[in-house]
Amino acid sequence: MEKMHVDLGRMINTIGIKSPLKEMLRSIPDYDQKTLYEIENRYCNDLESMEVMAVRRMLEKVLHSAESSGYGFPFSLKHLNFFIACMEGDKNLADLSGKATASKSSAFIPMVRKETGKIASNTSLIEKARNL
Repeated sequence: MEKMHVDLGRMINTIGIKSPLKEMLRSIPDYDQKTLYEIENRYCNDLESMEVMAVRRMLEKVLHSAESSGYGFPFSLKHLNFFIACMEGDKNLADLSGKATASKSSAFIPMVRKETGKIASNTSLIEKARNL
């Protein structure tokens, strides 16, 4: 099982999506406190800012999923966690792209989906993760 997990990590690293995703995260505007306050109160006027924050949050979930607790293999399956986060992020972004109306978020979503799609559409990677 450890060999399969290491192989999965090598396959993900060969695809090389982490650096482009980190670069995209840096290019997305930071959270807007006014919009966060409005969201907490269940009323938001700035739809564009809310959509951009949703894209940023999904991207953060993907990038921070591979962080390890430091206990090592079988306790922290960081490659498998990253794979699962990419699959979920791609699905969530697909859902959001159908509903997004703002021009900023409509620009970010395809860029992020292009990278997460490299994982989500790779059949050999999916098969390797399924065996884990």
